[in-house]
Amino acid sequence: MQRRYHGPVGYGDMAMARWAPYNLTTIHQPIDDIIRRSVELMLEVVEGVRTRPNATLFPCSVIERATPRLPPMGGPRARREAPARPA
Repeated sequence: MQRRYHGPVGYGDMAMARWAPYNLTTIHQPIDDIIRRSVELMLEVVEGVRTRPNATLFPCSVIERATPRLPPMGGPRARREAPARPA
């Protein structure tokens, strides 16, 4: 059975995520591109060029830091006893 561990992941990759006490894994989003495209779409609506909704996908990437990770071997999760097998 594969061990799984769920931990916090942030969005936006802000500078605080890199601070030693947090060292948070985050999802980097191209904020400048998102803002630029949002303004373009808004201007198209204001100018009457666009009348239908538009969806735009932007490339995102995982910036892996210390979370989420498996706890070290020998930690509290590793000490759990295996379930008893039926006889």
